[in-house]
Formats: sequence, C-alpha cells, structure tokens
Amino acid sequence: MRDSVCSILTFSLILSLFPLISCNKTPRAGDKMKSNPNAIYHGGTDGGYYFEVLEAKNDRFRVRIFLDYNETLILDAYFASKNDSCNLYLTQDNIQNSISTYNDKKIFIKVPSMDEYCKLEIVETFYDKFEE
Repeated sequence: MRDSVCSILTFSLILSLFPLISCNKTPRAGDKMKSNPNAIYHGGTDGGYYFEVLEAKNDRFRVRIFLDYNETLILDAYFASKNDSCNLYLTQDNIQNSISTYNDKKIFIKVPSMDEYCKLEIVETFYDKFEE
C-alpha cells in the first residue's frame, strides 16, 4: 500500500513539474526573438543563434548575433564575403532567409540548389562580448 501511495505521489510531482519544464521551449528556425522581433532564429533543436540584419550596403552586412537561450547580444559587426565563390545576390531582405548558422566568427549562407555554403567573415566589429 505504501509503495502505491509513493508511486502516485511521484507521478503527480512529475506531472506538476512538466508545465514548468516545457515553458522554456527551444526556438525553431524562423522564430522571432521575444525582446527583439527583428532578430530571427537560425539553428536546430541542439542550438543556434538569433540574427538581426541591420544594414546591407556595398556587399557588406551589419548583423547583430544573439545567444538562443538568453537573448544576450554577443556580436555586432559588418560581415562580407572574402571571395567571389558565393555568387549570390544578397540584400537586406533576402539575407535573413539565407542564413544557415554562425561559427568561428563566420556566418554561413546556404547556397540555393547546391549543397554548399558561402562564408561571410567579419570586416569591422562594433561589439564582441568575448573580447571585452
């Protein structure tokens, strides 16, 4: 009898904690950041970043990058392609849909109809959380 009461209490406790655990959901690709709706999530269930494209000018893109789990700004910089391998016409409007991920100070852009990525590298930094 005591075992069944303990089992019921344990099950009830788990059920009562489930809503608390599920409230902090992992963002999905295309989700907007709560505190900044101009920043869009790119990544998967294992992690990613929010990207806010502020400006596109002369093939340079000013992008702010935020952490996915706490929406902290980690980088504000101009990015540009360092080579002509991209062959993409990117604008402020379409770059947001082309971003794949960010890694090692580079934004990776998915090249449509190919299994390749072009890299945008930092050309000017305004803020870098990890170099304070």
